[in-house]
Amino acid sequence: MRPSFSALLAARGEIFWPAGNTTSPVLAGDTLIATNEDGKTFLIRAADEFVLEGENDLGETVYASPALLDGRLYFRTAENVICIGE
Repeated sequence: MRPSFSALLAARGEIFWPAGNTTSPVLAGDTLIATNEDGKTFLIRAADEFVLEGENDLGETVYASPALLDGRLYFRTAENVICIGE
């Protein structure tokens, strides 16, 4: 399943992953971490070509963007706050 996110190369005004979503991805190294409203989280290589590096399912509805802090990844779902990391 391809996530529904958009990417824009602003210097050329070129859209190269057209779509839409209610959350914003966060960048960790060279990987975008993006979650859709169904709670599916996608790891996408930050590059010109779409490369899906991994995905998982939080099992809950998500309307908020993920947050990174001290090596941990936080997701606010409709019911809980989920922390991934040590």
